[in-house]
Amino acid sequence: MRTTLLLSVLLASTAAHAALVDQDDPIYGVAAVTLDTDTGLVWLDLPASSNYSYVDMQGELLTGGGFEGWRYATPAEVDTLLAHGGYNAFDAATVRAAAIENLMSHIGITYTVNAPGASFYRRSTVGMYDVAQGLGRQLGDMTLDLDASFNVTYAVAASFTGSTSDTFASDTGHWLVRDVCTGSPDSDADGVCDALDLCYGDDANGDADVDGLCEPVIDPVASVTPGAVATFTVHGGPPGTEAVVLATIHGIGAGGCLPAFGMCTDLVRASIVGRTTFDGNGDASVSATVPTGARNGTPVFVQAAFLDRTLFVGETSTVMQTLVSTVP
Repeated sequence: MRTTLLLSVLLASTAAHAALVDQDDPIYGVAAVTLDTDTGLVWLDLPASSNYSYVDMQGELLTGGGFEGWRYATPAEVDTLLAHGGYNAFDAATVRAAAIENLMSHIGITYTVNAPGASFYRRSTVGMYDVAQGLGRQLGDMTLDLDASFNVTYAVAASFTGSTSDTFASDTGHWLVRDVCTGSPDSDADGVCDALDLCYGDDANGDADVDGLCEPVIDPVASVTPGAVATFTVHGGPPGTEAVVLATIHGIGAGGCLPAFGMCTDLVRASIVGRTTFDGNGDASVSATVPTGARNGTPVFVQAAFLDRTLFVGETSTVMQTLVSTVP
C-alpha cells in the first residue's frame, strides 16, 4: 500500500511505541513526567515531589493544591511501572541494574552518595505511597538502588517498607500518577484515547506504513458469481468517514491517486464498486452486481479505503484477491 502524506500532525503520540516515554509538563518542566503507554498512566518524576510529608501531600492533592489532578499510585501500579521499565527481580544482577538505570533515567534520582568513580557510589530513587490497612492508612515506600563498588554494579531489589511517619525528606518523593486519558477524546472511536493513539483509525489493525493512519481491513471473499450480488465488508475505518471499495481484473500495481487525500491505490485501472459510510463501530458493507460477462476463473483484485472529508486524509487496505466462479 502506498500513501503520499505523513499524518504526524494528527497524532502527537504516534511515535510512542516504547512502554515508557518522557514528556514535558507545563508546570514541572522538560521531561518531568513519564507516560506508560501500556497503562495510560502519567508518572510525575519523583524529585518533583520531594520535601513533602505524607500529611502535607494529602492537602496538596486536593483542588487548589500544588499537585491537584494527581493521586498516589497503588503498590500494584508501581510494580507494573517497574516491569514495563524492564525490571524483573529474578533476572541476573547486571540485567536488573540495566533496568533500574532505565527507570531512573525516566523517573529521576532522589539522592546520591559520593560521586561517580568513588569506591562506594550509590544512587537511589525513593517514593512514598499510601496503602489501605483496615480502617486506617499506612505509609509505604518503594526504593530503587544502584551501588557501584570497584566498577562492579549490582541492583538491590525494589522493596516495600511500612511506616506511619509523617516526616519529610529531601531524598524521598511520592509516587504520583494521573490518567492521561482523563478529558482526552477518542476521535476515531477505536477505544483508545487520542493521547495514546497509535494511528488514526482502529489501532488493532496497525499502521504498517507508519504514516499515522491505521489501515482498514477487508474481509476475504472466496469467489464472486456473474450476475449475482457480491458483498464486501470492511472494518477499522474511523466512524462517519467514507468507505470506498474498488476492484480490477488488471492486477496489482501503481493505481490512481487522490492527491487531496494523500492516498494512492494499489490496483491497476480499478473501478469503484461502491461507497458508503463507516458506522459507529468502524464497519461498512458495500454490495454490487457482478457483470454477467465475467469469465469463469478470472482473478479479481479488491481494495478498500477510508476517506475523511473533514481532515482530508485517506488510507487503503491491503489487496484482497477473489475469483470469478460460475458455480455459486
